[in-house]
Amino acid sequence: MFDVRGVGGGGSLVLDSGLAVGKGLASSSADLVATARAVGAVLGLDTSPAAVEGWLRPIEPTDGVMHPGIVVFEHRTVRLRASLGTLPPATVVAVDEGGHLDTVAFNRRPLHRTPAQKREYERLMRDLTTAVDHGDLARVGAIATRSAVLNQRLVPKRNLDAMIRVSDEIGALGVVCAHSGTMLGLLLDAATPTTSTSCRPPPRHVRACPAPPPSFVRSHHQGARMRHDTIVDAIGNTPAVRLRVDAAEGVEAYAKLELLNPYAMKDRVARQMILEARRSGALEEGAPIVESSSGTMALGIALVGTYLGHPVHIVTDPRIDPITLTKLEALGCVVHVVETMTGQGWQSARLERLAELMSGMPGAYWPQQYSNPQNPAAYRTLADELIEALGTVDVVVGSVGSGGSLCGTSAALLERLPDLKVVGVDCVGSVLFGQPDVPARKQSGLGNSLYPDNIDYRLFDEVHWLSDDEAFDATQRLAREQKIFAGNTSGSVYRILTHLAAEAGPGTRLVGILPDRGDRYVDSVYRHRPAGPIATRPVEVPYGTTVTGWSFASIPRENRPVLVFVESNTTGTGMLALRTAVRLGFEPVLLAKDPARYAGLDGTGCRTVACDTESDADVLRAVREAAGKRTIAGLTTTSDFYLEHTARLAAALGLPGHAPETMTACRDKSLTRTALRDAGVPQPAFAVIGDSADIAGAVASVGLPCVVKPVGGSGSQDVLWCEDAATAAEHAARVLAVTENVRGQATAGKVLIEEYARGPEYSVEMFCDNGQAACLGVTQRTACALPYFVETGHVFPAELPEATSGELAESARQALKAVGFDRGPAHVEIRMTDMGPVVIEINARLAGGMIPELVRAATGIDLLEQQVRAAAGYPVRLLADRARHAGIRFLVARRTGRLVAITGTAEAERVPGVERVVTTGSPGRAVRPPRDAYDRLGYVVAGGDSAQEVLETLDAAVRLVDVVTDQD
Repeated sequence: MFDVRGVGGGGSLVLDSGLAVGKGLASSSADLVATARAVGAVLGLDTSPAAVEGWLRPIEPTDGVMHPGIVVFEHRTVRLRASLGTLPPATVVAVDEGGHLDTVAFNRRPLHRTPAQKREYERLMRDLTTAVDHGDLARVGAIATRSAVLNQRLVPKRNLDAMIRVSDEIGALGVVCAHSGTMLGLLLDAATPTTSTSCRPPPRHVRACPAPPPSFVRSHHQGARMRHDTIVDAIGNTPAVRLRVDAAEGVEAYAKLELLNPYAMKDRVARQMILEARRSGALEEGAPIVESSSGTMALGIALVGTYLGHPVHIVTDPRIDPITLTKLEALGCVVHVVETMTGQGWQSARLERLAELMSGMPGAYWPQQYSNPQNPAAYRTLADELIEALGTVDVVVGSVGSGGSLCGTSAALLERLPDLKVVGVDCVGSVLFGQPDVPARKQSGLGNSLYPDNIDYRLFDEVHWLSDDEAFDATQRLAREQKIFAGNTSGSVYRILTHLAAEAGPGTRLVGILPDRGDRYVDSVYRHRPAGPIATRPVEVPYGTTVTGWSFASIPRENRPVLVFVESNTTGTGMLALRTAVRLGFEPVLLAKDPARYAGLDGTGCRTVACDTESDADVLRAVREAAGKRTIAGLTTTSDFYLEHTARLAAALGLPGHAPETMTACRDKSLTRTALRDAGVPQPAFAVIGDSADIAGAVASVGLPCVVKPVGGSGSQDVLWCEDAATAAEHAARVLAVTENVRGQATAGKVLIEEYARGPEYSVEMFCDNGQAACLGVTQRTACALPYFVETGHVFPAELPEATSGELAESARQALKAVGFDRGPAHVEIRMTDMGPVVIEINARLAGGMIPELVRAATGIDLLEQQVRAAAGYPVRLLADRARHAGIRFLVARRTGRLVAITGTAEAERVPGVERVVTTGSPGRAVRPPRDAYDRLGYVVAGGDSAQEVLETLDAAVRLVDVVTDQD
């Protein structure tokens, strides 16, 4: 029934009229037919091609009477106001703005549509199909108005703004606008007579239509009358109110009063998440809902969940205000208040308690507001409402907490308004935009101690931070100056909105999204008195600078500095590093020979360039082409195999980086051993051979048992403990026979045979800044049974005597000094023998195996962020803000075979202290007991107050997980 057609090259949005070719209809007539069919379908009329042709036969394209149920007439806008009161319901008004212009000839003029506009037309058609299929006339009207606004950029209409204003005044559902120059349109609500003048007889050219059938009257069609069948239907359709601001003439600042939802803005999200979960089967009828929240999300979940018959459990913390607590209890929720924060703040404490609850409630549904894609999706309707109300917006300002509201709204707006400026508002002490975490901050409703998946950092042009004093003062000003009694998130948005309005040029239209009411802040925000002066203007800072008061940083979507990644690792932190670069305001560009090898790449926001990463010339060309005229902020990699490549590329581009010879010394373990020996750093005895004939002599010089490994390997691949000379000789010969590594690079043709150092193994996590090597902590490592050395788990930090930790750290410093390592992260593997620490390997990169995530959880230091900062020349932050422990246990197969399934992960995730369970193995994959890091099939991460607590938690969780193979 529907189709998108480029009418006369104009690309107008057209519904297939179904009429035979050659009937002489201009494109405006086709648009009129489309509108008639849409309304006719809602009215339950016959919309077959023959019926529509019968309606149209007596009329010209822009005047006449179609059908008793659909009235069409011609008026100029100036005459429209006088007669609208007499119109019957379900009326289509056609206004001929083109006069006697030949619309067919007019349409022959080619019109350029951008790819974004093409996508918008396609989306409009999909939405319109759904709206008509559901008999949703209100939606038809909204879509029509959006089409009119989009068409305005193709062929301007002199009276479009006037039509929209008239539509708003009378409570119409929308404006339909043909791009040919004829506007078809005010779809009036069929539920109620339009004005008190409706008792007058209709004009001679208007024929009365019968009352619509009851199915036509729906709660969400009521427009300004706001009649709804349920409280859940009352969510949304909040007003946009123009504010009185000190700004240049023609500047308009609007507040989108989301606080006028039944409870607050997040009612939208709660409705979207719960209804979608019910639709998909994730939430069964009557099953409990469990969510972590200390504010308005809790109220939204309580509203929708309990109304639909679900028991609702809310996990919160002592910061919850008495009013919200009372509301939740009154709505019938069970409220669980955690007593103390963990080292990662209140968010982490609440999530641990939530996991405990979920473990005792089979079938319970956790909406997971921070990562649920239905969170930002819920705000598409908010964007639609803004477009319908205002037509166009130049600047949108919103607070950022979970990321859903501003990202969801702005993503939808940017589809139609590509020049829109998006401004985020955060609080001092929130980690969301490159700031250190301050868990004791007082603002609620915005900011975060975690990185929600729903924040799309690519959407922002600017971010502002306000201190608690500044945010609370702004909230009080909002009430005093605009008579809007709101919460501190609304106050923060108001402060930024009014500042931007004062700076804006004439004709700028700005909108601020005000999320919450002020009733729960009466004893906090509204009684607050600042400790010092309140800033009247923000200070502009480079993005990534630590701030303490009102500041802003510009991170425009266009022309962001490029941060180049040369390939990536595949087993842990590589994709996280790319997302971190986006969060820090860069456009990451990944150079990859085979991008398909990187699972999860599509979700990083990274641009990928396929090139031959083994060719320095090809890589250099790819970098320059990808950057264009933009600044290249720096280069880095998360892969062992490309450290040398990255160093050479940095040198060629004149950018900061490691000396190529340093990376060569770290990558080639035989050169590492030589450098350590020359510097007198304790290490195992070793021998390097390049010929099988030398194996026996090398084994004899080193002694048994020994370890045989390639000099350029990674991930414990081909590393073997050898108890006897025959095994050592056989394995050394096997390694020498390998000519390419797992990345297709030529091997060095050398084997390292070294003494087996007895004692517990640790890794020391180091970071060099300004030539100083800082130890961030020591990781306790566990490995599989000999003869292999695959790490099966880690705990950070290891519980060691201070003197032992000091010895390990100093050994790592001396090792880095020996190879000339002086910048960025390093991961030094050491065995603590009876004779003291001996260095096993130097990895000139961050640790793999998710160790950086353990460091972040335990100390608050985000090593991935520091690597990105260092690569771009930003100052790094290496001070811990907490003292906890975190650990990981890898999931591996017990037998060789094919993977059937990994079961018990949901149960493992509910073990108190477990932070997440991730599986990476797919059914059908060939598996075996671990011989290298590539044999891992997933992992469990846990946190606690001691290393022993973490180990016990991991043991309990892993016992619940079963790796099932076809050999079991």
